[in-house]
Amino acid sequence: MVAFDEMIAVNLKGLCLVARAASCVMIPAGRPGAIVNTFSFLSTAATVGTSAYSAIKAGLDSMIRAIALEAGRHRVRVNNVKPGVIDTSILRAHGDSIIRRSPPAALGRVGMLQDIAGVAVWLCTGKARIITGQSILVDGGLTIPWPR
Repeated sequence: MVAFDEMIAVNLKGLCLVARAASCVMIPAGRPGAIVNTFSFLSTAATVGTSAYSAIKAGLDSMIRAIALEAGRHRVRVNNVKPGVIDTSILRAHGDSIIRRSPPAALGRVGMLQDIAGVAVWLCTGKARIITGQSILVDGGLTIPWPR
């Protein structure tokens, strides 16, 4: 239970604190703003051994929508980017087990950090000015065949 409590503290409480801190700066400025978070595709699709993690990530999806409602009246948009399997040092260290537990992505490759960054930056621009309360999967189609 200690690990579960820590995950809640870092993820749910952490998002709440970060959104509050960002809002305290953005709202008084009186200009439109954007808060973009990142958290795992496992809020949408679970795999063996991730029940607590997946549940917490699903809670984050719900929290994003609630925060977006609260911040929207101040013209602050709140969204989330959900990466799939991304080429990082963690993947390089544990890639065999991660890829073995995941179905093949529709695009047939893992994502790159710049794939995630591109979506996050776009969400901060005026081109995304009507998008709020959304969790956008950037997973190369990984979750299309889920569950398998």
